[in-house]
Formats: sequence, structure tokens, C-alpha cells
Amino acid sequence: MAAMLLLSACQSTPPPLDPNGPLQIAYSETEFRRYERPGSATLTGQAFLHDQGDTVACTGQPVLLFPHTRSFERVVELARMKAHPAMPETTDPRFNTITRRATCDTEGNFTFKNLPRGRWYVLTHVRWSAGDAGMEGVDLIGEADTSAGPARVVLDDRNRI
Repeated sequence: MAAMLLLSACQSTPPPLDPNGPLQIAYSETEFRRYERPGSATLTGQAFLHDQGDTVACTGQPVLLFPHTRSFERVVELARMKAHPAMPETTDPRFNTITRRATCDTEGNFTFKNLPRGRWYVLTHVRWSAGDAGMEGVDLIGEADTSAGPARVVLDDRNRI
């Protein structure tokens, strides 16, 4: 799933993208240091899709916020290619210090507070009942920028991956 994809990472000199190969991101102090500490910015957002005339929000789903860095650019590129590369079994626990988490409310709204100012990737999942077919779902990914302070992002049909 895309969330697992985003928790992995790249190498210093990126080889050509192999959508089905292993993807490893080495934790880079230089690249991630500014995202480790709390800051003063707030990011609000909403995530939803349109399904057969209905609006379906990301109700109860986790929302993940990742730094918009060179390493994660490669991860997002693979996700947008609809790739599902083989993931390493473990992730460097330092990634937890730069990954922010929130949960969508019943209207699909979410908020991240105390963010360092910078550029971010925002990822969530929308699920809905497809009748006899069971539950279906789609990952959404977008970008946000808190460089100037408070920001807002809307993830919708245009952000499907």
C-alpha cells in the first residue's frame, strides 16, 4: 500500500526507477534534520472522493505527512506510477520523528499542528462500500507548503494514486 511505500526510502545517487524492485531510503540527517523538531505552522485539510454521485470522505482513516525531500520525491513518483515495489522488512525508527499523523473526522477534515515550516506530502485513504463487491478504497496523495505559515490542502479525485 502507498503508506508502506512512503515509509521506505532511497539511495544518495538514485538508480533508474524499478517499480517492482526493492526501495530503500537511507535516513539523511542533512535532508531530514529541519523536519525533526516541532514548529509553529498548522496544516488543515480535507480528503474525499466522488463515487456514483456521492461524496465519500476519508472518515476514520489515518493521514500521513512526510517531508517533501529528494528521497520522498522518488517514493511519491513510484506511487504515482501505481508501482508496488518490494518493501524492506524494517524501517529506520528515526523516520517516526519526521512523519506526522492525524485522523480524518466524519467530514474528511484533518489538522496537523506545531509543524516546522516547509514543504510536505500528504497521504490518506478513502474507503467505501461497493455493495456485493465489499469494500473498495483509493489512496490520495497531495502536496502542501507551510513555509509561509498556516496552509490548507484538499485531496480529491485529482489526487488518486
